Amino acid sequence: MGKYTKLFTSILSGSSDKNIAFEDLCRLLLRLGFDQRIKGDHFIFSRVGVNVYQCATFGENDKTLSS
Repeated sequence: MGKYTKLFTSILSGSSDKNIAFEDLCRLLLRLGFDQRIKGDHFIFSRVGVNVYQCATFGENDKTLSS
């Protein structure tokens, strides 16, 4: 099982959401066909037929996913 398959499975299971690295999540979304835009400290991911999701920085290393 590849790195991104494991990450995708982990995200879908909801078992370790706090242990997912932001960079890995960004790479996974890009591999899944999402487009990425960056506005300041907001990383915005969009894809045709999918709602827009936004990752924002709150501290030096803290980033969360919101819709």
